[in-house]
Amino acid sequence: MYFAHFGLKRPPFEDACDDNSFYIGDGHSAALSFLRSAFSDPQLLVVLTGPSGSGKTTTLERFLASRSESVIGGWLDYLPATADEFLEAILGRLGFQPAAAAAPELRSILGVFLGHQAQKGAHVVIAARIAGSVSTAVVEELAWLATLEPVREGRVKVLLVGDDRLDRVLDSPRSRVLSKLIRHRHRMEPLSLLETADYLEHRLEAAGSRRPHEPFTDGAAARIFELSGGLPPRINSLAESALGRAWKAGQDHIDAGLVGDDTLPAAESDNDAVEPPEQPVLILRREGGQAVRRVLDRDRILVGRHRWNDLCLDHASVSRHHGLLVYDQDQWIIVDLNSTNGVRVNGRTVKTVRLADGDQVVIGEFSGVFRGKPGDVVTDPEETFRGTIALDASR
Repeated sequence: MYFAHFGLKRPPFEDACDDNSFYIGDGHSAALSFLRSAFSDPQLLVVLTGPSGSGKTTTLERFLASRSESVIGGWLDYLPATADEFLEAILGRLGFQPAAAAAPELRSILGVFLGHQAQKGAHVVIAARIAGSVSTAVVEELAWLATLEPVREGRVKVLLVGDDRLDRVLDSPRSRVLSKLIRHRHRMEPLSLLETADYLEHRLEAAGSRRPHEPFTDGAAARIFELSGGLPPRINSLAESALGRAWKAGQDHIDAGLVGDDTLPAAESDNDAVEPPEQPVLILRREGGQAVRRVLDRDRILVGRHRWNDLCLDHASVSRHHGLLVYDQDQWIIVDLNSTNGVRVNGRTVKTVRLADGDQVVIGEFSGVFRGKPGDVVTDPEETFRGTIALDASR
């Protein structure tokens, strides 16, 4: 295999890395320092943002694993909209079975449990991935949680983790109440050019290389940085592919010519931004997942979590029947079917809007691009579709 050719004991650029492979650059060091400071302060909410792939989840998990005290809790893949669902989700991550109870009873159960864990010396940490707005009901529950004694003792933390969308939510005037609850907020940025080169050497050294500075030339590192934007998952993909090409060519060094972008996720590839498809297509991707492509080959495409939808996005952040794509007057229209987490187009929450080639679309935690006919332009971005849409109730 190629890694033996370069004197490596194992593949160096696997996404899942051990403690030795975990890279601590300036951004990661700053994030770890931020987390240590935030966890030493008796404040409930901690916010960590940054581009998808910048290392938020990995850094947070490494930080929690390094702590000496007992830590219980888990991840919420999305933030529910109602108080009952939010409290149930937290209790579920703490090991409770679903209970048919209203918010006051769920509060009582959670309050007693947190108090008991505090007496045992445990810390409770709930991390939630945020892709959209935080409902008023959930903000009220967070405000209630912040008043509990175990929270004031610093033994309970709720971490809100997200990309640029979370930054926009928190900076919105509508989030004033939520923002007042947040004292600790940090944004992780991608690696710099110098850090990218250092990252490549670090991963090679962790995989057993005795000369980790040799395989990738300065030109190759610069090309990897250019194509990856400094995001570690993309760096891994590009570097892995380049090592394989060099091995097949019998070369010991990798120059810029061996670095290609063919291994990058389809929804983020530069090709999606410049090459129009033969048919309109919606390309969506959830952080850490594979790209989902749906060619719009029918006049009506139903989008949602249920498997019977024309475009199934199987994740709890997507409503059962979330949205509808309709072809009308030579243009595609996207319609929000009163979903929980809404539909966003080019950063704006919409109910119905006509789509143009290159529009950025967000559905739940899935984000991507609409590729229509090249040259399509919507003269009025606020123009909405006012026709009547009939849904088949059997679907």
